[in-house]
Amino acid sequence: MTIEKNAKPNIIDNAINGLRDIFVPNLIALMAAGILQGILIILQTTGIVPADQAEDFILSNISNAIFYFLPVLLAYSSAEVFKTNKVLAASVALFLLHPDVVATMGNPIPGADFFGIPLVNTGTYNNSVIPIILII
Repeated sequence: MTIEKNAKPNIIDNAINGLRDIFVPNLIALMAAGILQGILIILQTTGIVPADQAEDFILSNISNAIFYFLPVLLAYSSAEVFKTNKVLAASVALFLLHPDVVATMGNPIPGADFFGIPLVNTGTYNNSVIPIILII
């Protein structure tokens, strides 16, 4: 079986390659956060760091921040892949994570709309992947 060198990749190949290019730059941060969470669990289980100590609070928030702000990281790398403005893409992701937006979208005012588009309960966008990639 021979493969043509000039064969154009199909839409599935393009989608997979695009997702790869979006996620690979963020893998180091995701792995570091996961390892830090694992270390923290070991420290808590062995009693070295009790759950109510400042060390637990700081290490837990450092490792959770990567996952909470994942849409910002994905927006930046998506903008790089789609050749758009990286700062604007990150700004859109930050808007979705703003505390007032999170509170409003989690519990919208009945009958509220944005220029005729009804606001519905969408939950929060922290830790989300697909919405920010589609937005960018």
